[in-house]
Amino acid sequence: MAEGDYVGTFDVSAKTSQPVGITNDGSFLYIVDRDNKKVYKYSFAGVYQSEWALTGANDSPQTLCTDGTSIWVDQWVDTTVYRYSMTGTYQDSGDRISENDGCIGFCIISGKFYVNDFRKAKIYKYSDLNWTYDTSWSTGLGVNQGRGLATDGTYLWFIDCGDMKVYKKTQAGADVSNWALHANNTDPRCITYDSGTNQFYVTDATDLLVYIYEGPAAVGTNMKINIGDTWKDVESMKINIGDEWKDVESVKINIGDAWKTVY
Repeated sequence: MAEGDYVGTFDVSAKTSQPVGITNDGSFLYIVDRDNKKVYKYSFAGVYQSEWALTGANDSPQTLCTDGTSIWVDQWVDTTVYRYSMTGTYQDSGDRISENDGCIGFCIISGKFYVNDFRKAKIYKYSDLNWTYDTSWSTGLGVNQGRGLATDGTYLWFIDCGDMKVYKKTQAGADVSNWALHANNTDPRCITYDSGTNQFYVTDATDLLVYIYEGPAAVGTNMKINIGDTWKDVESMKINIGDEWKDVESVKINIGDAWKTVY
């Protein structure tokens, strides 16, 4: 399967009424519900595990992210972000810069927050987990179109509700690729990526389903090159376009007049 291929869904309607944000810690998925003001824990197969209520002041949740030690839940109506233990014990809160007032998804890479702001159509980068502002860049989307933010530790993915696609970018904002959401995934709210399953998970607030998509192919995982009579794994590939080296995201080979992806 190729990156973005539809895999399936699981139903969260038994517990949630408006599932918006989604994140994962490598073992479980966590979904925040705006109406119920709770965080729900699920297995990657969609099996309900537990739930916990947000602190009283965190009464307008929109999205969440985790580093595996803490869970941060965004406050929709202002720039405050609330931090909890993995089991829901309230810890403290912090604030994004005032300009960054439209958080619609955020994630952590190497101890730094990245925030998708749908009002400004920008990604805001903070240099630590204490909300020290670093820089920002345009998503290239229209205002109010961005949703969610996922990472594999190298790239960023977010949803465009304008064309119902997921866009892949570098951490500096350069375009990499994009893929379309399933036709029934009409109200996507957030996206997360898990490397263990190599799958993306997207919440839908209308049909109360989590949609599952195939993750990025690891180029070179099964490709080798012979050096000095020793076969070595190909870790990465680049191609020169206009005097600029670009990462090769996928490789295809023609077999019987059909192009097949090399994994």
